[in-house]
Amino acid sequence: MLAWVIYSVAGKLAIFFFQSFPLPQKLEQNRFIGKLHICDLCFGFYAFSILAYFLKIDFLTEFGFWYVPFLSEIVTGMATSFIWHLVTIGWRERFSNTVII
Repeated sequence: MLAWVIYSVAGKLAIFFFQSFPLPQKLEQNRFIGKLHICDLCFGFYAFSILAYFLKIDFLTEFGFWYVPFLSEIVTGMATSFIWHLVTIGWRERFSNTVII
């Protein structure tokens, strides 16, 4: 259980810090990295998939499926990124101030 918490918090912190700071000039010119910088769901997929690989965490074995190398980490990254995306959107909708002029 502790590994899941560390995995989740580390991934969300990576997304937060990646999007908080501006990209260097060379990376800003790259369209792919520029789009990743804007989209938390997109970058979260890569961040959580890589973390799942290094921390040996996968959803498939938790739900009774076989472990398939790389595919298990990709599925774990997709699911975790989508869950955090929904949590983030819900948090923003509930607690952000919207000013209509």
